This record gives sequence, structure tokens and C-alpha cells, in this order.
Amino acid sequence: VILIDASVLGESTIVPDISQEKVFQASGHSLAMARLKNARGVAVSWAAQGVAKIVEDLHKNGEVEGVFGLGGS
Repeated sequence: VILIDASVLGESTIVPDISQEKVFQASGHSLAMARLKNARGVAVSWAAQGVAKIVEDLHKNGEVEGVFGLGGS
């Protein structure tokens, strides 16, 4: 199991395998910039792009057999 934290606000209470910052870096942006923009839609889009890139890379390396997503506001 690989835990990816794609949240924008706050800090995770669980230590993820892939941090929020790494997710945003994978999207070509930064977590700090997502927070500064203060635009939920932009942040969610960037997070989705980052997660997609990370999962694609993991899949290419044979590290993905399935994906489960959980979220909420």
C-alpha cells in the first residue's frame, strides 16, 4: 500500500508515503502556490494532475495493482 496525500489545507495526521508537496511538484506547481491562490478549483486540479502523474510513474515501474481514492471537504 502506498499512501498519497493530495490534500491542500492542513497537515496530515498520518505520515504519507508521498507528501502533499511531492504531489504538487509532480503537477508542475507548488503546494505553497496552491495555498496562496486560495482557489479551491485550481488546487484540486493541480492535485489531480500530480496524483495522475505519480500513479502513472508507479504503474510504469510495476508498483500499481489497483487504486482506491478517498476524499471530502
